[in-house]
Amino acid sequence: MSLKGVIVVAAAANAVSYAAWYVTRWYKRGVDIYDVNAGTSTDKAIYLIGGCMSRTAKPFRFITEHIGGDISADTSVHYVEYRNLGLDVEAARLAVKEHIDKREYREVTFVAVSMGYQLIMGVARECDKVIGLNPCVGARSLAPKMRKLIPVLPAAWGLSIATGWLMQLPIVKVDGPAYSLQLVLDQLSICASSAHVKFGFRPDVLVFSIFDDLVNNDALLRLARQGERRRSRDTLTEKTKDRQMELLRLPTGHFGVGENHHDYEIIMPFLKDGGSAK
Repeated sequence: MSLKGVIVVAAAANAVSYAAWYVTRWYKRGVDIYDVNAGTSTDKAIYLIGGCMSRTAKPFRFITEHIGGDISADTSVHYVEYRNLGLDVEAARLAVKEHIDKREYREVTFVAVSMGYQLIMGVARECDKVIGLNPCVGARSLAPKMRKLIPVLPAAWGLSIATGWLMQLPIVKVDGPAYSLQLVLDQLSICASSAHVKFGFRPDVLVFSIFDDLVNNDALLRLARQGERRRSRDTLTEKTKDRQMELLRLPTGHFGVGENHHDYEIIMPFLKDGGSAK
């Protein structure tokens, strides 16, 4: 066989084997859940879910610095981290739910940034408090410039299959450790999904900055209010029927990866002893 033939066969094997692995090994693309604070009881737990390319706990230092102070040392605090293998949102939701069930927590609070909010949809309804920080809940919540990427995603998926196992190389570095192209592509696809249609969108605390790279604030607020009306028609659980949504606007002109996350400290009154800012 000629060198050209060897290259063609190798490229085809690379693409086909990677496509087969990616399709059949979806459960490997879940998340890892780490203890930030182990706590001393099963009464309260806080789950921290980062956004796109947020595989470190950096965005949540404003919370972890308060453990033992405003946040009781008895409270278990966990961080949800993405794997470079890629991300399957259904597998991630299942991992979070199983983690809660295994620990048998009686009071659970979610704090989710950006795309990370979608990982708790379908789980959050049964929990005690959900805080969305510049949350991305699907294509309709994206900023106009980000929405332009949606038509390109099918071509990107085709290119990822052709690229094969090279998609696993951690070569994308923005803030913190390097990320694989597969993880980035999976996260963009989650941003462009329509999770809010299936699960609704209505956090207990909605926080957004004046301008955000990813989401459109007007669209986000409109979707949240639609979710509020939908909740009023639904049969609510004991944990959700008395909730009132809080809306907080950050006076931050720009909100990118790793920037200005300390401004999120505005939510601390909502986390202190499980109470609200009022």
